[in-house]
Amino acid sequence: MVDHQSLMPKIDKTEAKELAQPTDSVAQTATVKKIPQKKEAIKLPKIMYQLVSVSVSENISLKNVFIELARQAGVDLQLDHTIDAKIIFTAQKRPFIDVIKSMCEMANLRYDVIDNAIRIERDTPYSQNYNVQFLNLSRTSEDHLAVASDVFSSVGPAKSNMSDNVSKSALKATTKNDFWNELEENLKTILESGQEKGSYSMHRQAGLVALRANRKQHQQVQLYLEKLRHVACCQVLIEAKIIEVTLKDEYRSGIN
Repeated sequence: MVDHQSLMPKIDKTEAKELAQPTDSVAQTATVKKIPQKKEAIKLPKIMYQLVSVSVSENISLKNVFIELARQAGVDLQLDHTIDAKIIFTAQKRPFIDVIKSMCEMANLRYDVIDNAIRIERDTPYSQNYNVQFLNLSRTSEDHLAVASDVFSSVGPAKSNMSDNVSKSALKATTKNDFWNELEENLKTILESGQEKGSYSMHRQAGLVALRANRKQHQQVQLYLEKLRHVACCQVLIEAKIIEVTLKDEYRSGIN
């Protein structure tokens, strides 16, 4: 009998633990790489998230309210002196930027964050260009398909009084694709929906849309164009035509 245990090398407990644990190279290959997340486009300063409280009635001037909120948060304020809107609004210990956003939406105002300062002004129309980048191309296609069959054509010569035995069918399909005309109609609908009507101009060869409107209308147009780019890039036009049909002997008279 052979004693196999005596032939095996002896390993102490420390060496056994080292063998059981994976090396650094193995551990690195086993780790899964995390996909880096997209960074936020705009990061506001921390001072914009200071908690503030406010209570506004219709008899209080909004200019004085904005000054008090900026004082509570310690934010520099740039204020339009022509603001005369009146609202009713209350907030308790909410972030400064959220309060400003809610109040501006109610009073038809717009705001911009510039470093550690905030600028608030009336939402008057301003101009901005949008890059559409779509070909200046309109397309119209028509497909015609006609099929005629005579049941007795394989039996003998057709007779004049047997016209009822003839089967005829016709199919006509028309498709139209005009991107820029549809875009123009949708822009008219968006810009005419608010109290103030905006204006626009399009340069089809360059793929540019110049828009003059208020902040809300600009946001609606921008959202619409983003969805339009996503949908238009995913569409594919497939055309199929029947070039030749081969019939078996039992279908020599045609198909219905």
